[in-house]
Amino acid sequence: MNRKFFLFAALALVAPPAFAHIRLVQPKPRTTQALKVAPCGGIPRTATPLLLTTGAELEVVWDEFTEHPGYHRILFSMGGDRDFQVLADQIPDKVKPPTGSAARYSMRVTLPSVPCNTCTLQVIQVMTENPQNPSLYFACADIRLIAPPAPFRRGDATVDGKVDIADGIATLEYLFTGGAAPACFSSADANDDSRIDLTDGIATLYWLFGDGASIPEPGPADCGKDPTIDPLPCPEYLPSCE
Repeated sequence: MNRKFFLFAALALVAPPAFAHIRLVQPKPRTTQALKVAPCGGIPRTATPLLLTTGAELEVVWDEFTEHPGYHRILFSMGGDRDFQVLADQIPDKVKPPTGSAARYSMRVTLPSVPCNTCTLQVIQVMTENPQNPSLYFACADIRLIAPPAPFRRGDATVDGKVDIADGIATLEYLFTGGAAPACFSSADANDDSRIDLTDGIATLYWLFGDGASIPEPGPADCGKDPTIDPLPCPEYLPSCE
């Protein structure tokens, strides 16, 4: 009997935690715990918010483990876990599969068109057994919204409409001799690694003189949008790409 008791106790200690009610799958949640306290259970923000561009579409995915009559909501805060605006409402409750697995939900929402550094996406399970006083469960994800950069030529650190030796030199001067900061950091990011450092100046010079080395999209010849979402600012690219 004692052996069985200790065996069950050991299994309980190593068994994975069961999720209660809802769990946010995408974007990555601040915590996988079921949250009964609004807006995010008092859980502090993480240091790695999901970086997205303003006005983008985001597919929100979550699981429901405990079925209740009611519905689901998706909301968004521009900062401080307050003043949430509704992105989707009255999402019908699903019948939980007979196999005992969770009911999977997916909804595409359009994010706000204004940048924010400490935004929060929130999913709420509204349980309406008592319609006058519904019970709620919350899930939150940390988001950062940035404005998409203007179209640009990659490698054009001097923003003069062409990529030449002056661009590689300008990047090195900015890094090491107190030269002017790039007017468009995205165009100065010659290797598209989301930062400005020595490798950008080298990448530009290697493209010019290295016999076939390439520069990532949109490339140095034609203007285009940055395929990488990163925090490098490029509020305006002059000369324009029109």
